[in-house]
Amino acid sequence: MDFDRYLTLCECLSGGDSGAVLNGRSPAELDEIWRIAEAENVLATLYVSLADRVDGVDETWLARLRRRYQHNTVRNLQIRRQTIDLAKILNDAAIVPMVLKGGLALFGEIYDDPGAREMADVDLLVREGDFRRSVSLMKKNDFRAQMPGQSWTFQANPMARPHDLAAVEIHRYVGEQRCFLPVDEVWRRGTEIDVEGARIALPHPTHRIAHNIFHSEVQDRGYALRLLRVRQLYDLARMMSQTRGADWAEVIDRFKEHRLEGVLRGRVSMSALLLDAPFPEELGEIDDRQLKRVINRLKSPALASVLGLWGGLSAPFKAHHIDLTYDCGISPGVLFWYRTRHFFTLLGRHGFGAVAKVGVARRMYE
Repeated sequence: MDFDRYLTLCECLSGGDSGAVLNGRSPAELDEIWRIAEAENVLATLYVSLADRVDGVDETWLARLRRRYQHNTVRNLQIRRQTIDLAKILNDAAIVPMVLKGGLALFGEIYDDPGAREMADVDLLVREGDFRRSVSLMKKNDFRAQMPGQSWTFQANPMARPHDLAAVEIHRYVGEQRCFLPVDEVWRRGTEIDVEGARIALPHPTHRIAHNIFHSEVQDRGYALRLLRVRQLYDLARMMSQTRGADWAEVIDRFKEHRLEGVLRGRVSMSALLLDAPFPEELGEIDDRQLKRVINRLKSPALASVLGLWGGLSAPFKAHHIDLTYDCGISPGVLFWYRTRHFFTLLGRHGFGAVAKVGVARRMYE
């Protein structure tokens, strides 16, 4: 079943005796592990994690994995070049972009190997006053919107030039929130580096951890919908292993302030249990309850379907999304009023077309 394959995949990624885990696996079993790793966007990561622990692993399967890693390495180097080129365009207008999320791997952060992290796009944060100017500069330099007709409150439409391998998402906020990681604080504590003549900013290690967990568990609904999200979990495990400068007491206080302590504890515990990440002593003991909930979903297609439907229906009404849209805060009483208002706004805007949008959102959570 998928559950067993997920555990096998995580065991391989954890850096243990990965070769022994895959030893003697049939081609069908290896193909199932491949399918899940591909769906989770960690095939290249899997190859790097195997390293030299490959004795007994099917050579044909391993050769396929190596080719995937090599392709991803070339792709990442090209995406890195594209990001540097864009940073220089923005720098010429006195704008310094900050790299968020997986894009940090392009500049030697989080991952040591340039081909280890698979990515679909690059997320760049600019200061609020530079947001419209940045988008305008990109348009003048042949960047075009990749999803016409779509809009977001926290970022511009993903943009790319005809020859680019990945779209760029220009952010005005650090994801779908305004108060969990306020942009002024993120800019104040970020650092600036020079990369081949381009000035690029990097978020503070504490903010990287907080953003990773918020993004996967709150913005992308991982906690509520019991989703594993292996790539983001592996990113977190890497950050937890690289303790340089990260303040876990601050991370804990931030999640407590937003009534998300259970989200934090569950996600960090999963990273420790599945990927052998060092569990921070500030959090006390490991809590396996969220992992058990995730396992139950993996074991039950019916439960996964119900949770996917709920995800599609409730996606527009997430607390931080409503706050970002209406600047109303996240207190329960106020949220009820603004969620009701938002429901009728969407109904008036989309009518029966809202059903199709629920279907699209549902597929994201299945």
